[in-house]
Amino acid sequence: MQHGRAAYPGADRGGLGRALLPVAAVALLLVGFTLVTVLTPNGGGEIQAIGDESTDGGLTDETTSSTSQSRGTFQIDGATGGAVPADGQNALSLFAATGEEDTVTTDGADESTDTDTDTTGSNSSNSTTSRDTSTTSESSTTARPTTASTLRTTGTQRTTTRPPTTERTTTTQRPTTTQATTTTTRPATTTSSTQPPSGDIVWVDANASSGGNGSQSAPYRTINQGILAVRAGETLMVKGGTYRELVNPGYRMPKGTSSARINMTNAPGERVVIQGRVILTDMDYWTFSGINVTWDNNNGSSVEHLVIMNGGVDWVWRDSEIWGAKAFSAVLVTQNPRNFTLRGLYIHDTYPTNDTNQDHLIYCACGTGGGTIERNLLVGSANGRAVKVGGTGSGGPSIGNVKIRYNTMVGNLGPSSIQLSFNTSNITMERNIMVGAKSYAENISVYQLNGSNNRASNNIGYESQGVIASQISDGGGNIYRNPQLQAGNSYNSYAPQDSQSKAYGHLAP
Repeated sequence: MQHGRAAYPGADRGGLGRALLPVAAVALLLVGFTLVTVLTPNGGGEIQAIGDESTDGGLTDETTSSTSQSRGTFQIDGATGGAVPADGQNALSLFAATGEEDTVTTDGADESTDTDTDTTGSNSSNSTTSRDTSTTSESSTTARPTTASTLRTTGTQRTTTRPPTTERTTTTQRPTTTQATTTTTRPATTTSSTQPPSGDIVWVDANASSGGNGSQSAPYRTINQGILAVRAGETLMVKGGTYRELVNPGYRMPKGTSSARINMTNAPGERVVIQGRVILTDMDYWTFSGINVTWDNNNGSSVEHLVIMNGGVDWVWRDSEIWGAKAFSAVLVTQNPRNFTLRGLYIHDTYPTNDTNQDHLIYCACGTGGGTIERNLLVGSANGRAVKVGGTGSGGPSIGNVKIRYNTMVGNLGPSSIQLSFNTSNITMERNIMVGAKSYAENISVYQLNGSNNRASNNIGYESQGVIASQISDGGGNIYRNPQLQAGNSYNSYAPQDSQSKAYGHLAP
């Protein structure tokens, strides 16, 4: 089924007298301008609603202060009909864009007293080195920015959830960590060494000629073509290479079933990189693995997200690297999916692009359908959270029923590793390692949280004002402790050297 663009009937001036023509023309132009401005601001059949977060509850949450104005937006792009072009650039989507102001008042300290452009927070010793990588050339697709160590390897260990205030003034020295210079290291989990799964296989190869039929000898050239061709129980096998396209099949994504999933994966031993954006909608019973995504400087406005997962039932994205976003988030989960999973991902280096505390690694505005975020390495969001869970304000929809467990989060300073806000309930957080937060924040912080039954148990936090905020239910076992992480630039890095900490985080047994 195809979805055509909205049609706007043109004005028929044939019956107008010459004397009325100027007046009618002006009136029609005004009406036409209004339609285009409200209904098609981007000229592509898109519908966009833009407004202050305080009045229309766009996908935003924090404000700079009680008197400042929001810059929030909420966008809905309609899916276009017809065949997906070979370059995938004209496909439209349903997506939410956020424009939040993340000022938080904690213990009487208003963030507005901090420097908004300070991407490391007030503790310069806890900073994460800013990385800059270009994605505009072929060679840039294999170069990934490295993250300098932000960790202490010595210091007093504590078992309280909030360290004494003297902890912040300790003179304990930190070792200097040389920033890695290699550009060829890849996360161990982003390629597969297993044999292709059984069943029918649809092939895609970025280097193929146009006009392929999806067979191994005549593969499709774009991922969009492959997604539209695969069916329940089949596998979309993506050959190694760089795919410069907007992956966005809209509402036409085929659906798997509980007994016949659709698998989209990299060819065994080959590395797949999508250099562009990914927008997937209603992906029922899909598993994505080994599909890596990086930002393209031609993506457009920063009022976007790098990967958007809209709705869907029982989908899994795993064993991939997602990096370099210059947007509100690297991964946005929205439109009320049911039983989603983000597992084994290495998500890193979302660059400071928008206003204070707005550039996240994972943004979960996911409704209450439930999901799991587990065994991910989340590094280097200097202006955002590792995981943000929240909706559109105190009057917005409920968010909840998400498990956040066995993740390692480092250097996420906008303002913390995990933040829950507004109508967020039933979030369980356990066995995470979290290092780094702004000077006023805990590793797990809150903003205007009015949900219930949010529980943290058996987490390790460090370089913060404590492991969990007081509004979070303390299930016990939350320890303020230096995990002594060993920095690196692959999924298998940031392994804790502290023996007690080895049972936590993404590499825990």
